[in-house]
Amino acid sequence: TQRLYVANSVGGKLDILSLANLAAITSVASVSMAPYGGINSVAVRGGVVACAVEAADPQAPGSVVFFDANGTFLKQVAVGAMPDMLAFSPDGRLLLTANEGEPNA
Repeated sequence: TQRLYVANSVGGKLDILSLANLAAITSVASVSMAPYGGINSVAVRGGVVACAVEAADPQAPGSVVFFDANGTFLKQVAVGAMPDMLAFSPDGRLLLTANEGEPNA
């Protein structure tokens, strides 16, 4: 796609950048993650963009939010507490989450 997908945790969004001209990298889109939670990680495979999103309560289940290559919402799936990293399996059929979790007081 000649695109870079960035988990912008400071801005609370998924940034999509065009790498078509490396001398002038440009923004294609910015997707607010506010409706879903705090973005921690992003993984891309076969035109599917997966974002790991933590809940406001660090002990609560997080989610993975799926978008198409243009940032259009596809689906949201609940996962463990504080998903911190994502990786697609080699065949692209599965998505693995590393859930950081966090103990409570």
